[in-house]
Amino acid sequence: MRVLQGIKRLLFRWRISTKIVAVCAFTSFISLTSLCAIAVYLDWQEFKESRLSSLNTLSEIISTNSEASLRFDDPSTALEHLGSLKHEPGVLQATLFDKYQIPFASYSREQDRPPLKYIESELPIWQEDSILIAHPIRLNEEQIGQLVIEADTGPFMLSAYRSISVSGLLVAGGLLISIFLASRMQRLIAAPIKELDEIAAKVQDSEDFSVRAVKRYNDEVGSLVDSFNAMLQTISDRDRSLREVNANLETIVEQRTKDLRIQNFALQEAIEAAKAASVAKSEFLATTSHELRTPLNPIIGYVEKIQRDLPNGPHTRELSLIRQSAAQLLRLIEDILDFSRIESGTLLLKNESVHVPSLCEGVANLLRPQASEKGIVLALESSEDCLGDDQNCNISIDEGRLRQVVLNLTNNAIKFTNKGSVTLRAELKRKGARKADLKIEVIDTGIGIDEADRDKLFKPFSQIDGSWTREYGGMGLGLAICQRIVNAMGGEISCRSQPQKGSCFTAAIPVKLCSYSPKQKDIDGIGGSFSLNSGVRVLLVEDEPVNRELMDSLLSSLGHQVTVAKNGLEAVDAAKSQSFDFILLDISMPKMDGFAASRHIRKLGKDNARIPVVAMTAHVTPEDKERCFESGMNDYLSKPVSFTQLKHTLAKWVSQRPV
Repeated sequence: MRVLQGIKRLLFRWRISTKIVAVCAFTSFISLTSLCAIAVYLDWQEFKESRLSSLNTLSEIISTNSEASLRFDDPSTALEHLGSLKHEPGVLQATLFDKYQIPFASYSREQDRPPLKYIESELPIWQEDSILIAHPIRLNEEQIGQLVIEADTGPFMLSAYRSISVSGLLVAGGLLISIFLASRMQRLIAAPIKELDEIAAKVQDSEDFSVRAVKRYNDEVGSLVDSFNAMLQTISDRDRSLREVNANLETIVEQRTKDLRIQNFALQEAIEAAKAASVAKSEFLATTSHELRTPLNPIIGYVEKIQRDLPNGPHTRELSLIRQSAAQLLRLIEDILDFSRIESGTLLLKNESVHVPSLCEGVANLLRPQASEKGIVLALESSEDCLGDDQNCNISIDEGRLRQVVLNLTNNAIKFTNKGSVTLRAELKRKGARKADLKIEVIDTGIGIDEADRDKLFKPFSQIDGSWTREYGGMGLGLAICQRIVNAMGGEISCRSQPQKGSCFTAAIPVKLCSYSPKQKDIDGIGGSFSLNSGVRVLLVEDEPVNRELMDSLLSSLGHQVTVAKNGLEAVDAAKSQSFDFILLDISMPKMDGFAASRHIRKLGKDNARIPVVAMTAHVTPEDKERCFESGMNDYLSKPVSFTQLKHTLAKWVSQRPV
């Protein structure tokens, strides 16, 4: 197979003229060789039969003459008859055997040849250099002897060699004649094809499709020339059409380019306008948030202070209502900001190690007073019941956003449940060594939802019934925000509900597992109590008089020494002249803002390079928080700041002692 493939590859590289000559030569060689082989074979057969016939005739004659010698036991006469064979050059030796198969008389041209033996067969026996012919001698149907003649095969081989040589000469001569004639005749086919090849190469190099081949014959080659010329004509016509089209296209493209430039310019203006509108929207929301949070800070702060100072005062209920209303307003502000971030695509998720049971327990503890006020049981299915072997596994997820989803779902369930219970359930199912499915379910026995109304659940600013807004409050953003947060985490949120029987909201989120590392409990947590070191030197930097007075009062009530600054410049001057243990720094201030003040304080060196600096601001965007840390601040407090938050932050950054 490899030889045949090699021959094929060789033939594929030959020119067509060479192939034609080779085919003709190969055909002639096969034909002449076959004819000569047949002729040699027939000639040899004829010579062999003629020679064998001659030897048989000679053996019959000698056998007949030797019959009497055998009959009368006369070896001398038989020897004379055998001696006549010396006139036959092809006979090497002969032996006459009697009826007992014993040599009776012998003749040999060469004395050193081995004697002949009696032969049972009457057929010729071919040996390496001779042939044996046996002829029986009979008398009245009785065999009285046998004549065996050994003849030389040289004449046979000489005749065969002569025939083969003549045939070889004939084959060689015929092959040369065939090659000569084929090399002349191939021009009738190869020359037009070669001309076509040269014209095709010329057209390829010059791209001149006006060249034409000359038709010389009316056979298949002539038809090929006609087809080639027709193809060139078609290409030439198409090339001319393409040039015309290209000329038109250039004009069209030039016009379209001008139009596109105008459109791009208009589009760029629209994009710039949209960006400006987006920036204006973000700035408006940030400013609105700041302006709303700033007055909320003293409202909530002073209400907390009065409730703490007079827990059983005459206006306890009114103060609670004020605090609840302020908290509701704060939640609405947070929802609007979150929805704006989600819609603009600026919602950023971070991966943190979160212990799900602890998170759910914190949410339940936060909302349990609200449920108790309505006479509702808020049940938490603990990690031991729900998570099984996974109760000591943390997950990698954005803790704040997950808490927001759980808090919103649970708060909604409490809001729309008038009797019965609300159950918060967490389940974590492994899907391999490091992956799992987190499922948060909030089940209530509330008013329920019709199947036809479920499509409205996750639409922003949408309520199933307009009267619900008046009865239950809210803007219809909570579930929409939850859905978008869960979708951003790669999960989905769903609802099953029956009117007047209750609802079940399920958030399914794929998560990654990480090692369990329980966090230290908050200062006011269940794990124990503590007290802060009193007499901490605090620098309070706040430009709003009401907020400044409130923070001064809260810090002083904790037994700390408070120094007040109205802007960043005063803060830097105070840090230069005095030593502080803690700095509480507003961001938006005249003369020098909080970012610049923090950087200047850090550059003062010594203790100022290590002193805890905590931002206290109504700017709550992720970018604002990042700028706080970049400017050298240690922590961040968003307004309104509660008394509990203030204590926790002080405990976190100021040395503390256990009780």
